[in-house]
Amino acid sequence: MNVQIVIDSTSDITPQMAKAMGNVHIMPLTVSFGNEHFQDGIDITPEEFYPRLPQDENIPTTTQPLPGYVIELVTRLSEETDQILILTLSQKLSGTYQSALYTKKTLESPITIWQGLCTLIL
Repeated sequence: MNVQIVIDSTSDITPQMAKAMGNVHIMPLTVSFGNEHFQDGIDITPEEFYPRLPQDENIPTTTQPLPGYVIELVTRLSEETDQILILTLSQKLSGTYQSALYTKKTLESPITIWQGLCTLIL
């Protein structure tokens, strides 16, 4: 069975690590500094994020992955596999879990969702 794994960017799995694993795909959270918005790991890297913390007057916030991004990713993966495992932060910490549930309901795809286990499992 070919299982594709979708994780959110809080797992700290780098795009290079995900590519090396072959079946791991990253859903980026949105990181915001005031009115500036970045996709975690795509538009802003940890090397850019951490030095900015003490210099920026805005405390950064995060937002769950955009539902459209998750739907597009899962739709593409559904063409390649018969099972998708989505690993997210706990729903008490992030809306990412809700994005995954919305995607599962919308697409009626073979999706299994686990929350709070991103780094532990991988």
